[in-house]
Amino acid sequence: MIQPVDIAVAYDAAMTEHESGQFSAASIRHHLGLPKATLNKSLGRLRQANVIRETFINRRILAALLPLLPNLVPAVPARDSEVDGLSTGFAAPAFGGHFRSPVGQVWALEGGPDRGVPIKPLHSRVPESVASSGNPRRHALLAFLDAIRGGRAREVAHGIEGVRLLCGLPPAPGLASGTLVQAFMASVVEGLPDASTC
Repeated sequence: MIQPVDIAVAYDAAMTEHESGQFSAASIRHHLGLPKATLNKSLGRLRQANVIRETFINRRILAALLPLLPNLVPAVPARDSEVDGLSTGFAAPAFGGHFRSPVGQVWALEGGPDRGVPIKPLHSRVPESVASSGNPRRHALLAFLDAIRGGRAREVAHGIEGVRLLCGLPPAPGLASGTLVQAFMASVVEGLPDASTC
């Protein structure tokens, strides 16, 4: 059975392969800050599900999974508290303030630069890893996944399109994004700095 960490691993691998032509367990481990045993178990589950093979990522499966994420690995914000952390979901810097809300979503992170309602990340080490790497593209990918997992319909549509563009995925079957969503997210993704400049 697929675990939340497997979602982070699969889409990180797809983004890495899309950007550099290949992915490796070492690069995924570095990007997400995962322990080696956790990563190996995750890759095993993804191979068993035919999402990842040795050097092949099944992009059609990843595209088909995107609209299912709210049901597979929902991100339910804690409505009664605000904490310091790192912004994610619709509140992430990648969305550039496009979505308005009195309180944003954050991954709880002691001494984090943002304040908001905490949501559980795909793995407990993701917030620290993203914060220490300073890689806005990786932060955007994980924030788009969180927008899909815990956002409203409009945020989900924008998140799906953002992940699709960052990972080089085909359109999700049976899901048509509007032209405005596609254009907006294309400008967002194009505006993100390359990983080599981070």
